Amino acid sequence: MDIFDYNSANTGTDAPSLPSSFLSLVDTLRDTSSLSGDEGDSSSSSKLDSSTRAMCYLMKRFIATKPNSLLPFLVSRNGLIDTTVEVLVMLLTSSGTNNNNRESAANTSISCTASNSSSSASQDIREMAGKELLTIIGSNSYLCQKIRTKPGMFSSLPLSLTIPRLLSSTASASSSNGVSSAKASSAACTVLTDIVERYAATNADMLAKILIDELSKYDEGASKGQSKTERSPEHDYPMISSNALCAKFTGSWRRSLLENPARESNAYANILVEIGNIMFQIPQSSVPLTLFGAIVGDGSDIQGLLSKNQGASCHCEARIFRVTLDLLELSLDKLKKSTGTSRQSLPTPNLFSRLSPLLLLRRIPSSYFRTLHRILIGTRHQSDNKRAVRMINELSDFLVARLDVETKGHHQHITFTAEERQLSAELAARCLPFVGWRKQDVNENLEVGESLNCCFDRVCAPAFTELLESRFGPSDCSMEETFKRARAAVYAACHYVSVAEDNENGIGIFGILAFVLKVISIEPTDNQGNAYDGHLIQLQTGCIDFITLCLISCVQRQLQCEQDREGGSRLSNGPLVQELSTLNEVKKSDSTSTGSIKTVRMALIEVFSLVIDIITTARTCLLNSFILASQRCQPSQLTLLARKCLPKTIDWALGGRIDSDIRHPLCIAAALQMTFVLVTRSKSLDVLENGSGQTRKDWVRRTHKWSLAAIKGVVTSDSPYAISSMRLAALKLILALVSIDQNVFSENGGCLSPSEIVETFSVLRGAANVDEEPAMRKLACHILEAIQKY
Repeated sequence: MDIFDYNSANTGTDAPSLPSSFLSLVDTLRDTSSLSGDEGDSSSSSKLDSSTRAMCYLMKRFIATKPNSLLPFLVSRNGLIDTTVEVLVMLLTSSGTNNNNRESAANTSISCTASNSSSSASQDIREMAGKELLTIIGSNSYLCQKIRTKPGMFSSLPLSLTIPRLLSSTASASSSNGVSSAKASSAACTVLTDIVERYAATNADMLAKILIDELSKYDEGASKGQSKTERSPEHDYPMISSNALCAKFTGSWRRSLLENPARESNAYANILVEIGNIMFQIPQSSVPLTLFGAIVGDGSDIQGLLSKNQGASCHCEARIFRVTLDLLELSLDKLKKSTGTSRQSLPTPNLFSRLSPLLLLRRIPSSYFRTLHRILIGTRHQSDNKRAVRMINELSDFLVARLDVETKGHHQHITFTAEERQLSAELAARCLPFVGWRKQDVNENLEVGESLNCCFDRVCAPAFTELLESRFGPSDCSMEETFKRARAAVYAACHYVSVAEDNENGIGIFGILAFVLKVISIEPTDNQGNAYDGHLIQLQTGCIDFITLCLISCVQRQLQCEQDREGGSRLSNGPLVQELSTLNEVKKSDSTSTGSIKTVRMALIEVFSLVIDIITTARTCLLNSFILASQRCQPSQLTLLARKCLPKTIDWALGGRIDSDIRHPLCIAAALQMTFVLVTRSKSLDVLENGSGQTRKDWVRRTHKWSLAAIKGVVTSDSPYAISSMRLAALKLILALVSIDQNVFSENGGCLSPSEIVETFSVLRGAANVDEEPAMRKLACHILEAIQKY
């Protein structure tokens, strides 16, 4: 009698109805299993010996004859111990029931053909075994070991079965702490990554749909606040958002799809394009954008991937090139449909449908577009170069039309909203090269006349030139529209400063700075009325923000140079000062004369510190940018920013009497406020020590002297607001200096002498008692109370 020919088994667990050979084998497997701890929570991580594996194979043959009854009996009788797990893995990875043919899991069909009963039965057995294994993924050490050595064991199961259970396992592990939770999350992540790798190249549409459908259920459960008692086991979604859940595993997906040469090169692009398509199909849902953003990340790890060995770097670079092109093509197609391509075409009335392509482009890391630009200069991926240039130029046309910079735009019949204009300005800086290429860098495979549009030439230069020319002569456009275009160009430049790489051409920054310095030097009172002044002030505010971002970028880069001992802070600033004369000169100059962004960054901060060489309006704007930079920069950057800005500022402030020109009260107020922010944010007076030969004590005493002079000095000015702002800023700085000095350095006597402390109290009492301004009296009283505590 064939021991595997068993057709009379009961569906229950009644032992007498089972053959003795099967029962004996069940008991033997239970006795030989290396079980420690509670049943179903094995801690063994070693492989089973050959005799035990042979018995597991016999058990697998038994179960294959009658899986609906024997498999539940084995699990109920022995539990999910190591030998049971081995049997389940054999059933999961086996393709037949009574033969020795074994299909590779990677080549298993997603859905079995109904006409083939044998294949259908095999798939049913695999699904039964897979369900049991998915319930203990991460909690069984032996299964975790099997997953590490063979992560593709679940790939033969339907995605609708594996993905929900793996997501649930990851979500449950995220809601608890400990080694077991981390193990469960890691095991689920490994299997999910393998599934994504396998299906992204051939069935990305199905994979993306199931992922988004399942992730949406977590957001729905969290929003409804359902407890586990209110949900059935089949719909038990742990209380975790889709955003938090995506962060658990999408990073490993990205690295694997970009780096693994064994996977299809189009897999990364396919999955992201399909998710993008679903974003357009259900724009009301945030889950597709969440999943898309989690997979692409912020681009911070791209440089590390590209800097690896040459083989991995080429794979990664080619796949980034491919996915950027495919997503750009998808977005352009949606842009054309939403805005129309002729004057007879009408834009879609749904604003979000018009914004969706722009939002998708903004979510692509800027490093992806920088990689695309860099490849276009080289000689690799030649077949796609022309396609890339065509699409970038098409995108520039769409963005320019939304910004209304060029009168020849083909979308003038459409009125775009402020949101579209803002996104377009940002994308112009992120997606387009900022400046044109030098002739020696252009890929020789591009035909003559085939050039790549850049942000500076298409967006910035036309808007800047129009504004500067309209100020000195008649213009066909209204001043409101002219200023609006200029603000959009400055906004784009602000985004470029944040993403610019060191090796990029620096001519664009020079052109922006030339315009910015002209704008902040315009006196509002010299112009054509309050409406004009209002637009000018808004534009100057944007220029201040641009200078702030440049300052932070300079300090960040110089700090890196000092840490790397590159000595970048000692670069000469002569060429920069000479070339910042007029916009026209910068535009006509040879692009090689300014050097790279790295060189420009090294010199910018030196120019910004030359506050004594410009008029009051520009000086005030620059000092306000210093304040913003001191508020926004990282704590580690405060000392370097102070070392670059404070010495010349204090020297300038103490170089003469406060007046209505060089040392205007409003300029002094801004300088005092900047010093106050630097001192209070660092909670130390070390920021006043700049390494110029003078000690910290010298600089503290000079700053203290400057503050007292601002409080009690006699000033002749037409602006009471400026005088009041200056004196109030000086009071705040006095409080910071005295409190930190007396609190931190009290054991060593502090930097301020007793006579200086006495003078401080005298000035403060006078301000508190007899000052004409109520705000001064109130603040002085508060400072006196605070200082007396020390």
